[in-house]
Amino acid sequence: MPNVLVVVWDFDTRRLRVPVENSLLSIQLRIGALLYMARTAFAKHVDQHQLNYCLVVAPEYLFSKDMPVSFMSEEEKEIIRATLADISTRNPWLILVPGTTLWFKSMLRPESRALKRETGKLKSWGPARNINKAKYRVEMDAVVNEIPERDRISKGIYGHHAKTTKEEIAKIESRGAEARDGIVRNTGFIIWDGNVFYQHKRYPNIGNDGLEELAGAQFWADKIFMPGSYRETPAVRDLQIALEICAEHFIGATVLHKNNVLDFHILVSASIALAKARVGVKHGGYVVHADSGGSSVYRREGRDLVLLQAIDETEIGLLGVEAGRARSFVCAIA
Repeated sequence: MPNVLVVVWDFDTRRLRVPVENSLLSIQLRIGALLYMARTAFAKHVDQHQLNYCLVVAPEYLFSKDMPVSFMSEEEKEIIRATLADISTRNPWLILVPGTTLWFKSMLRPESRALKRETGKLKSWGPARNINKAKYRVEMDAVVNEIPERDRISKGIYGHHAKTTKEEIAKIESRGAEARDGIVRNTGFIIWDGNVFYQHKRYPNIGNDGLEELAGAQFWADKIFMPGSYRETPAVRDLQIALEICAEHFIGATVLHKNNVLDFHILVSASIALAKARVGVKHGGYVVHADSGGSSVYRREGRDLVLLQAIDETEIGLLGVEAGRARSFVCAIA
């Protein structure tokens, strides 16, 4: 089985976001930083530790904008996706988990998204999009149904959120969608050798005043946060991996589907503590937690999680501004 170098970007993504001006430059710098930290650490340790792959992980909201915008455009999201996929093709030893991308999908489709990615054919709805797709209602219901009955508080909170979201969608549909109307996704990727697996965050952050997905509840008056549904991650280089995004861990979303079988349980978050009871790795597997408030890697030994010590740390800067550290860990898969 392989030896994997895990590189975690210990970076406060809430403090240092992508600026609204020159956003494409900032996006490229963040992508470049991911590649730099992976290449540097892998080259330094590959021979000594007989490494096969490098798994690089960043916190939630790595690609999100300064207030009041907060969201990447759909075109910017596509640039992030395509650039990282290209990098992975040219670096087959690399597995990328670039935090999350918080992005806005307008109900008036931009010209750059007129064609289907897979086939190149024109999309059936033309420039207008259907905000009331049946699959959206299915995904919202699935999120609520997935929560165990014993967790009545979470079931009530997310049930109410799904109900009010459906009502807002109906209002937009009845008056006719405009360019400012649309949905927001918080999307995590796992990218390797040109393959792209995506996962939309299923459980948004909800506070006393409503939705608090990076921005306050008042910011969501004309936008819909659309949760994703459960998607099983395919084997990545024969490794069993699951990606969890922030509040999904509070629900225990991974252990509901993949308990005690994973080589890597990856949690990307902005401000959540790891709960050992909600970890789905097998004995000898690893938990990788990339959080804006501090990151860590654990190895499961029986019922215990053993905190690993980094073998290497590198300071990272973006345009002369301190942007955390890259911390490296050797993870041997049994």
